[in-house]
Amino acid sequence: MVYPIGGSYQKTNMNLRIVHIILILIFSVQAYSQEVQLSRQLIGSMGSTTQSEDIMISSSLGEVAVGSVINSDGSYTQGFQQPSKVSLATITYEISVKDETCPDTKDGEILISNLGGCDNNQYHIEWGNGETGAQLINLSAGWYTFSLIACGKVITDSVQVGRIYETSCLLYFYTAFSPNNDGVNDYWEIDNINAEVNKNNEVKIFNRWGNVIQTFNNYDNVSSVWDGKTDKGKDATEGTYYYTVEFREKNYSGYIELTR
Repeated sequence: MVYPIGGSYQKTNMNLRIVHIILILIFSVQAYSQEVQLSRQLIGSMGSTTQSEDIMISSSLGEVAVGSVINSDGSYTQGFQQPSKVSLATITYEISVKDETCPDTKDGEILISNLGGCDNNQYHIEWGNGETGAQLINLSAGWYTFSLIACGKVITDSVQVGRIYETSCLLYFYTAFSPNNDGVNDYWEIDNINAEVNKNNEVKIFNRWGNVIQTFNNYDNVSSVWDGKTDKGKDATEGTYYYTVEFREKNYSGYIELTR
């Protein structure tokens, strides 16, 4: 078939336009590839980078890291690694102290409460005496050290347990009395036995042969007190007697001279 010269020219011209469009697309892709290629960016002093023949992997601790490699097979990009949430708040707590009442009563207490500042609400308390937990009981007067562990922090602190009474709870046992109804030393009294912490006591009076002649519960120098009589209501003879006092897992003993 014979084509007009004009028609042949138009076909040839169309082929040229198709080739031209293909070349433009190729060049456009290459130019775009150059624009998206990123160099490695690492913010921070901690991180690592590994690179094989075709792929580079960059990582950092808590900062932005971007790495890109372009080859004939494709483009690989890695970035944006963030740390898990860590609380930066200050750990807070309150300490309540109950002082020991008297020497050797061992009724002091410490309580750590209102713990705050740790997002996971996990608090661990270790005491210097080896115990754990927020509360210590049965304490004597003195200093107590503890470590509070929370959210990766360790706080060391100490607490003092005082004493309410130094001498007003101490017992003093008189060694003689004279129950002759003259109004002077008619009763055998024990100093401070009526203090609150000294209640729930038991007092026994023995004769020289070791026989119990009187027993008192909650001796208080008033309603429960030895007046020199036996448990039969008779006057005990003059001489030496012995006593025992028991309370708070303690035992006291001694002698008494009874004169009339």
